[in-house]
Amino acid sequence: VADGRREPEDRQRFLHVAWRAAGDIARRVADRLRTAMPSPFDGLTAIGVDGTSHRKGHTYITVVVGHERHRVVWVHDGYGGDVFDLFFRRLAEERKASIRVVAGDGARWIDSCVAAHCPNAERVLDGFHIVSWMTGALDQVRRRLWNQARRAGDEEVTKRMRGAKYAVLKNPDDPTDRQNDALGAIGNTDPKGRLYRAWQLKELLRILLRHPLDQARGELDHWVFRASRSRIPEIVELSRKIRR
Repeated sequence: VADGRREPEDRQRFLHVAWRAAGDIARRVADRLRTAMPSPFDGLTAIGVDGTSHRKGHTYITVVVGHERHRVVWVHDGYGGDVFDLFFRRLAEERKASIRVVAGDGARWIDSCVAAHCPNAERVLDGFHIVSWMTGALDQVRRRLWNQARRAGDEEVTKRMRGAKYAVLKNPDDPTDRQNDALGAIGNTDPKGRLYRAWQLKELLRILLRHPLDQARGELDHWVFRASRSRIPEIVELSRKIRR
């Protein structure tokens, strides 16, 4: 195998072929493979879209996945409605019409693009972002109670709230003994049980999203009902966000 660090002249001598000829060969092989492979846009009925950053958050890319085949179908530099619009412009009208579900976070630019290009598709939130929102809301509850205890000079509650951070945020499938102790303690730390109830709601939400669609739909309605009446401001606001 040729060393990728070699200069073009070294590669020519190693492969006994001119560098320009090697480029032509590579292009012909790529064209042959491209025509033989099915289009990644074939058969799209349910897609998901998300943006992610790299280079320490300074550069964003938009990724579209096909949920039927569980694979990436399109990636482009940038983020937002203008970039997502470029994806739809790659699709013929019949391919747009075949898309029935578009999943993503709550960004309005996703709504706008779906309305413009796939008006008959159902716009849904994906489970990853829903759980991520809930995890963020749960940590906001913990930090608020921690700050309240710190300002009140309650060292014991302050210590427990600080120590509960990773216990309440981590999935309980493989907790450490220390995290189990922290979870057991938070139920007795706050007389109103706000952090413990918020943690329970987080776990209910995480589990119901794994259930079959018909079952999960009813459970989610019940979850929103409970969360909206929890009297925990961060959780009440999240229930409104999910309902919207």
